[in-house]
Amino acid sequence: MTADSLANIHQPKFQRLMEGCRKMTPSHLLPLFVNTLENLEVGLLEAADRAESNEMQSRCFAAMKAVKEGQQTLVRAFLKSVDRGFADFLAGKVARPQETPNLEDLSADQLSLVDKEEVEWALPAQNLVSRAQVKYREPLYGLQQRLAVVNGGEKLPPEAVPGGPEQLVNAFREALKATDAFLGLDAVKPIWFMLFAAFDRYLMRELDAYYDEYNRRLINAGILPNLRYQIRKNKAAAPAGGAAAGAGDEVAEGQAQSPQAQAAPQDTVADGAAAATFQAIKQALSHRRRAGGAPVSPAPEGAAGSVAEGRAALVDTLHDIQHDQGPLGDEYFEELRVDTELIERLESMLKAERQRVYESVQRHRLTGDDIDVIELVGMLFDFMLRDEHLPNVAKALLSRLHTPYLKVAILDVAFFVQRRHPARRLLDAMVQAGGEYVVEDDLQQGIFPCMREVVERVLDEFSDDIELFDELLELFKARVEEVRHKAQAIERRTVEAAAGQDKLQAARRRSHVEIARLLTERQICEEAQAFFSQVWAEKLMFILLREPEGEQSEAWELAVHTARDIINSIEPREDKAERARLEESLLALRQNIHDALHELSAYGADDNERMLEQIFRWQDAALSGSVATATDTAVPQEAAAEPAVVVEPEPRVVLPLSPEEHRHAERLDETDFGTWFEFRDTGGGTRRLRLAWRSQQTEKFMFVDAIGVKAATHDRTELAKMMHKGEVKIIEAADRPFLDRALGAVLRFLGRDEE
Repeated sequence: MTADSLANIHQPKFQRLMEGCRKMTPSHLLPLFVNTLENLEVGLLEAADRAESNEMQSRCFAAMKAVKEGQQTLVRAFLKSVDRGFADFLAGKVARPQETPNLEDLSADQLSLVDKEEVEWALPAQNLVSRAQVKYREPLYGLQQRLAVVNGGEKLPPEAVPGGPEQLVNAFREALKATDAFLGLDAVKPIWFMLFAAFDRYLMRELDAYYDEYNRRLINAGILPNLRYQIRKNKAAAPAGGAAAGAGDEVAEGQAQSPQAQAAPQDTVADGAAAATFQAIKQALSHRRRAGGAPVSPAPEGAAGSVAEGRAALVDTLHDIQHDQGPLGDEYFEELRVDTELIERLESMLKAERQRVYESVQRHRLTGDDIDVIELVGMLFDFMLRDEHLPNVAKALLSRLHTPYLKVAILDVAFFVQRRHPARRLLDAMVQAGGEYVVEDDLQQGIFPCMREVVERVLDEFSDDIELFDELLELFKARVEEVRHKAQAIERRTVEAAAGQDKLQAARRRSHVEIARLLTERQICEEAQAFFSQVWAEKLMFILLREPEGEQSEAWELAVHTARDIINSIEPREDKAERARLEESLLALRQNIHDALHELSAYGADDNERMLEQIFRWQDAALSGSVATATDTAVPQEAAAEPAVVVEPEPRVVLPLSPEEHRHAERLDETDFGTWFEFRDTGGGTRRLRLAWRSQQTEKFMFVDAIGVKAATHDRTELAKMMHKGEVKIIEAADRPFLDRALGAVLRFLGRDEE
């Protein structure tokens, strides 16, 4: 790195910017990495089931154990390594790290000199990096160009980009190497490829939101905001008759067309229902004004000149108020979630804006219609501030549109009566998206940054051209679609992981319960107890996981029946007659056990010969009336490592519910997935989460945040009690667009039925 580059990075604004990107990174990577490890355990279990040899199956179980026991170490090592990339960049250390050899570029002689272990590591790592560079070519191009500006104009190599694919893959490699539980597994290629495949699927392919926010932070700092990813294209290859795109450049695939090219013709006919509602509201406001409720005296009817001058003065005043609103910093929005007096302050702020209008325009120059519009827009925004579908941070942001939208309504009354009016559609879209895709815990994710951009552009650019709202609507709709697609994908994977874990745990619990039932009051040796509580319980678990019929399957019945026969045959016989009966039936019994083990070899451990040898030894001991002693071949290695006890799950404690709590519980039973809940903490703050999944086994409800990341889990009883205490409430779904709901509420408030 040059001295100029180092001096540039050390500028306070760049230090703060990159520190912000550095702190933002774990919020994206941590849930993805934890999800990777959770799914890896399930994948290794399935791989063990499919293993073609006992050795490979043992390796899979060892890897499962390594993932489970080393999870915290893996997470810490991975995040620490990623963070080191940012620290090195901030310190000016952008020299190439130790390079992984590019195997495709090596000759046979050179390849023989490459360390064998490094080659084994390099293959999956290079594949992940290559795929990521292709998938994220556009955002990575933006990152490299913008980070070059931060770096004093010196372009970073891909491996030196903080948070880039190469650093993430290297961080995963280092995390595995730093975890003692994985020592020895690096020589097992299938296991190693499985680890990298899980990292690729559940983390590397899910970085869209991370790189989008990374670029967005740099753009918001003014670094190459107009940069466009371009593919160089030969002019001669352009379609006949088509205009060249800027000296032979073609905009990257997927870029949206201009709003003018996409916009549908505006519906200029007033919607009948909307027009009727607006007319009824006008009549009610006029009646209230005539009854003495008007804040100012209206201009005399027919005074055309005075009306025109008053309207112009009103628009000028609104324009001044609009541009007096300066930009708000991130700190303002981050503190709103715990501001218990926010709504009252916002209402006072909007009221003060309207009062400033009345004070700035001579009272006699305002018509009754103008007064009604001012009051009506105020009521619409007051309704928004009380709308439970919106988080407070979205209310605070959208309330800044009060004055611009008042100007829209003064300039074009069609705003109230045309549902396809661009300004109306934009406000409807932002309220709906604000209720669904604002991540209150991290505002840089989700739709909030785009909402903020739209609001700032309205404040900065809107004068009297309504077409601006068409352009902003198309921009916003495109961004909402991106966020929706990503949120749905994340939530789908979150639910799949939860369902997989639930199924796995349920199968484990059920298998242990069955073994505990079979061993109740049975006198068998400790080795045999270990055999059934671990090896045989594993067979039962695999049957439940693989067989659709579960406990009704033939495999389950065979496994339980065989276990019962074995247990009966290995209990010590003190009575000679009992030993004689056992000896008489033993030959046929052993053949049945042999056949059963053969049929059940597809489920769990399949070392049938060793298991038969041990069972026969226990049976011989029972014939002699003694208890079998331990041998080196007692149980398979993976089972022998565990304590020889039967693991019985603790019964789930179900607290009694009062009649009121029971009604809440019944309502929970009828609640659809996708329903929003509001959780209130002890400090008065609120958090909005969406119901995504419910366990049929444990009655636990899983909630996700606005972008589909798992956020909370509560069982049915706990939720019912919280709802009764007012700590949790269900947010009723909105059945109509915001403006329709708001106008209807205003009409009801004014004492008129919407019908």
